[in-house]
Amino acid sequence: MINTMKFMLSDNEYILVVPDPIGECCDTCCAQSKVYFINEDLNINILFGYTESTTFYGGFGFNNFESLLNNELFFDTEKRKSPGFESCQYFDGNIEDTDVIPTYYFMCNNGLGVDPRYNSWFYNDKDGNIIFEFSPSYPFYKCKNLTIYYDKKAKGFIPYETWIKDYKVVIRRVIPKETLIQWNEQAKTYTHVFQYCDYDERQKEI
Repeated sequence: MINTMKFMLSDNEYILVVPDPIGECCDTCCAQSKVYFINEDLNINILFGYTESTTFYGGFGFNNFESLLNNELFFDTEKRKSPGFESCQYFDGNIEDTDVIPTYYFMCNNGLGVDPRYNSWFYNDKDGNIIFEFSPSYPFYKCKNLTIYYDKKAKGFIPYETWIKDYKVVIRRVIPKETLIQWNEQAKTYTHVFQYCDYDERQKEI
């Protein structure tokens, strides 16, 4: 049975990290984990990101750990809609620049080939709260020779101008400082959740 790690928000709501088994195909340097948002009461199970073992501790929002605790990552939702919305507008060329990705970005699920696509964020609000949220990213881009264009042949294609009209944050939660500190300590032990898998033995069982 593969080990998992839960980052608790409440008794029935948490972020669940499910790591790759370690074996001949990979080791802890290149193993990845899928990251889910779970709410057992509401039957919510959303795959919103992935991460590698060597970058997980930093990638799990904790590059900015001290800044979040010190209320230094303010995002003004009264003047700016949300980090996710602003990143969508930037990538579609509707605004010239934004600081949301280097400052507030957490992780995304775009590399997993799944839909819907999400980006997630950590920031401080005007009251000094630590906010965790994730929101959709436009799913109909393709990239060729470093050029991004609309994939108008994709199934269910929706023009960006139509899609963005219904844009809204999917999950937004206030994270108590004590909880963030606890998550930080958990993240330090992340590689320990990987479980060695003997693929030769697995093949014998098939």
